[in-house]
Amino acid sequence: MVSHCQAAADGDAALWTALKAALEKADHPATRAALVQALASFNDPALYTQTLNLLADGTLAAHDFRPVLRGANRHTRAAAWQWLTTRYDAIVERVGPVLAPRLPFVAAGICTAAERKAVAAFFAEPAHAPQNTAQNLALVLAGIDDCVRLRGALRAPLADWLTQTAP
Repeated sequence: MVSHCQAAADGDAALWTALKAALEKADHPATRAALVQALASFNDPALYTQTLNLLADGTLAAHDFRPVLRGANRHTRAAAWQWLTTRYDAIVERVGPVLAPRLPFVAAGICTAAERKAVAAFFAEPAHAPQNTAQNLALVLAGIDDCVRLRGALRAPLADWLTQTAP
């Protein structure tokens, strides 16, 4: 099924629709899991958001959150964050109190100081911070801090190296 994920990465709406149709007919757990993974592999933010919406509307089960959110990448991370922040209450209702404290992990992979500030502010609101959220938020914010520091430390040396080695 890796080939399905590779095809989905640069796939179009027709492929997304075909994968969703196959998911609806899937009768084996392994096939279903592979199709969920493929639907989460689209680089197009609009198509990835459609996959996220399958979580919200009940087409995908709560246990599918992890594989779908793992599909977020540099192309789709902003769409995932927007999806979470605009549908937070409905998502929490859908995933329940056990998974709700893990929602800060939607922001994992964010790598700018401005986005970090937005993540911290969002989860600072009591309505967005159910019990046990703080620990997960701290992990995500630490990861963002590390990424921002690393990016800052490597930007100038990388630019110099590229200038020196460019043909």
